Amino acid sequence: MESYHQILQLLATTDGFISGQTIADQLNCSRTAVWKGINTLRDDGYVIESGGKRGYHLADNGKLAVPLIQRAMHSTTPLSIEVAATLPSTNAKAKELSTKHPTTPIAIIADTQTAGYGRQGRTFFSPAGTGIYITLLLPHLTNSLNPGLLTTSTAVVLSQTISRLLGVEPTIKWVNDVNVNGQKVAGILTEGIADFETRGLGAVIIGTGINYLTPAAAFPPEVAGRGVGTLEEAAKKAGVSRNVFIGAYLDGLLGMLNSYTTGKYMDEYRKRCDLIGKAITIQQGTTKITGTVQTINNVGQLVLTTGQVFSAGEVTKVRPQ
Repeated sequence: MESYHQILQLLATTDGFISGQTIADQLNCSRTAVWKGINTLRDDGYVIESGGKRGYHLADNGKLAVPLIQRAMHSTTPLSIEVAATLPSTNAKAKELSTKHPTTPIAIIADTQTAGYGRQGRTFFSPAGTGIYITLLLPHLTNSLNPGLLTTSTAVVLSQTISRLLGVEPTIKWVNDVNVNGQKVAGILTEGIADFETRGLGAVIIGTGINYLTPAAAFPPEVAGRGVGTLEEAAKKAGVSRNVFIGAYLDGLLGMLNSYTTGKYMDEYRKRCDLIGKAITIQQGTTKITGTVQTINNVGQLVLTTGQVFSAGEVTKVRPQ
């Protein structure tokens, strides 16, 4: 590891300021090497405060950085984090990494996506510097996978993170949209990855796209017309950076994985679900079914008052009763 990476890691894991001499002593290098490393980090866009005898402090200026994300985390679950300036898609990158057969989870995060996608292959608008585009690759989840519970539990964890950090209360549109004030601010896409050697499931990925600091005016007309919203106002008011939000969200996801199959998140999912009691139209392929939602059952399926049960599909129309 180059010295400036070591300096970055030390700054990120230190509360407050740390002196140049302490850095030099801990890394067994010269004060000159520390100074050069600090300048390299600044040239890379990191904000490092300094002055007087206080030493140095790594400030969060919004630039996505692994050390800043790790600083916001408390989970002890082994996790690798990769941050890229640009990716076609974090889900696509996760699929690529899965071919290397990792043994621990990997979080792939991009500042922007050039080919981000959601359900039905729809394009996910992914501008640079404002959104959160993250995929969690889970190589060890395949034996106990419950797709319906995994997606619904993820939606609850994301809603809880938004509520706790930003002070707003999201609702959930079955199965994977998180809304604030009736507008979609985030989407979740869970995918299984086949293992061609065993002809079974090799890994699972959870992709999340969040319109975090994206200004409403930035959305193209075709996106804005689909009822898309943003967390910009709430995030700025709360003063929570993307790094801090990502760290808290990853904490929640890692904690959820040990217990989601028990259905422990379903009560809150139902409380937040904005479809229960409403008349809807659900589309499965070319088939459309209209009915009134009775509940979301304990495995994440949508249940109509007619008794029809759906584990997949897209709700295309919602009408109050």
